[in-house]
Amino acid sequence: MTMAGHLTQLVCWMPGWIAQTLTHTELKLGGASPYSYQKTEDLLAMFDKNVNDAREAIRNTPDADYDVEWSLKFGDRTVMTQPRGDVVRSEGPTGASAKFLPVRKS
Repeated sequence: MTMAGHLTQLVCWMPGWIAQTLTHTELKLGGASPYSYQKTEDLLAMFDKNVNDAREAIRNTPDADYDVEWSLKFGDRTVMTQPRGDVVRSEGPTGASAKFLPVRKS
């Protein structure tokens, strides 16, 4: 059994941020579970699921919803607020690359 570390776990979560941005109006940081070691197979399955969820969210998001304000919060403090489309195009709420995902549906 191969175990993967924190960086791998972070990379597996990244595509999920796109789906989260398009289906919610805010992300509150803080209070989340800490990093843990997970089996590589589990992380690959999580990555695949998050990519599929992100693609589905992009496909199902009406164009007008890209103009809806989205906020990144830490507790009750708002760190930033931008239109969803800008957040998705700017590579996600934390600056993580989403270049492997289409931004708009065809």
